[in-house]
Amino acid sequence: MSLSPGSVVLFSGKLLLLLLLYIREDAPTVRQPIYGLLFGNFLGVAMLLILRQHEVLTPVEGQQLDLALLNDVGGLMVWGSLLLFIDCLMIILVYEWLGDFLPRSSVIRLWISASAVLIFDQIGFFAALNLLLGVPFSAGLGGLIGKLVAAAFYSVLIAIYLRWFEPQEKPVESKRLGDVFDILTYR
Repeated sequence: MSLSPGSVVLFSGKLLLLLLLYIREDAPTVRQPIYGLLFGNFLGVAMLLILRQHEVLTPVEGQQLDLALLNDVGGLMVWGSLLLFIDCLMIILVYEWLGDFLPRSSVIRLWISASAVLIFDQIGFFAALNLLLGVPFSAGLGGLIGKLVAAAFYSVLIAIYLRWFEPQEKPVESKRLGDVFDILTYR
């Protein structure tokens, strides 16, 4: 089993950080970084496309330029960007949906929200990795286990932060699930 620290630690942390921002500041504020991530990722894809159009110079002796890898990475970047956008919306929607069953900002609610989205993302992204690059199943399983552990760790940290460092001062009005989706996706 192998793990990718960027995928496990950074990606899981990024999603839970966006959820924390949503919990503390609400949907209009969290919409900005979600769209920023999407547009930033697509800018990276555009840069890769520009790089791909340049004339290939003779590589250093003993090294070969792998243009097929650039094509695969570009496809993965587009797929990953779309998945990230869906993940960002989904973690908030799942968190709100769980609000009917679990108390606000509980560790369990945070962890279930994060875990559901990370499982969805791991299946979607790993399928592309396996199809395009032949990444072995053990890497996907290791990544999934690592993300679930990271989600638990970040959920505990967020719950501690919300409970003792930034407690909610006013009562929070309940929202309908559709309201959250509308606020996140439309101006």
